[in-house]
Amino acid sequence: MIQAQSAEKIFKEIKKAKKILIPLHIDPDGDSVASSLAFAHVLRKTGKKVIIVSADKPPNFSFLPDFKLIKNKDPANLDLSQFNLVLFLDISEISRTTRYKVIKLPKKISTINIDHHTTNKRFARINKVQPKASSTCEILHDLFRKTIEIDKKLATLLYFGIFTDTGGFEFNVSPKVFKIAAFLLEKGAPHNQFVLELFRKNDLTTLRHFGKILENLKVDKNYRFVWAIVPYKEIKKLKEESKKYLEAISFLKTIEDTDFGFLLWESKKGKVRGGLRSRLQPEQGGFDVSKIAKVLGGGGHKAAAGFTLNMDLKTAERKVLKTIRSLLKTKRG
Repeated sequence: MIQAQSAEKIFKEIKKAKKILIPLHIDPDGDSVASSLAFAHVLRKTGKKVIIVSADKPPNFSFLPDFKLIKNKDPANLDLSQFNLVLFLDISEISRTTRYKVIKLPKKISTINIDHHTTNKRFARINKVQPKASSTCEILHDLFRKTIEIDKKLATLLYFGIFTDTGGFEFNVSPKVFKIAAFLLEKGAPHNQFVLELFRKNDLTTLRHFGKILENLKVDKNYRFVWAIVPYKEIKKLKEESKKYLEAISFLKTIEDTDFGFLLWESKKGKVRGGLRSRLQPEQGGFDVSKIAKVLGGGGHKAAAGFTLNMDLKTAERKVLKTIRSLLKTKRG
């Protein structure tokens, strides 16, 4: 295992490979999609053959360059011996790439892991993990800017990853993040288009649905958190479920006299997805919601995390509440 500190080590390993696999993490988000497309763009320009796969159908970011390159295939179903290298981006552990229990990599295959999650297990041969980075796309910006010319397409993808993983520059920001953003804007990244696509495209059905979520909010005043659950019969009414529920979760972090909130939604019978948001940022003393997600088999950041549970909605609600109260009781004790 190598803890890579330089772009040279990473690109030296990449140079040896002819065919490269880039898997997205399960329930892929903007940073996962954008970092994968960005690196693929760089690799293809050097003549490498690159395959991008996603075990789950990615959010509809069809406005991004090369979005159609992503194939909705679980890497566990591929013949991995055909690849020389697997490039793990925005992925904290190998199990986060597949819906199967285990994914086995051939012994001769090389692996590179570039990520910013605090829960990263440094599982690859070469690891570049920077938990203080806002996003994987921020790390890629630093790698690419030292070695290649950043064109408009690459700037667009890197900006999108940073934009989404900071909630539109609401959290995980620093002076460095804004300097990078300014540079990418100068290179042609379409900020206004991303604002329109992500924050200003709700239909009336979605907004009315959000109203129902707010009506059904529950509050635990003792442990200072708020939550809501959404059954599958309601989910079926919405388009782009993943994207819309990420927006709905944002309401939960605005409620006074609470420290965090979570939303559970039944994406299909027997499968419940959960999202957690902290009201205050970590530097303000906000509650670290990634601790909850980790116990529940998920992951994420201190201010924003998620998980998936294979059970019915009511059972999931009881499990999450028990987990949260147990963690908070221990913390208080």
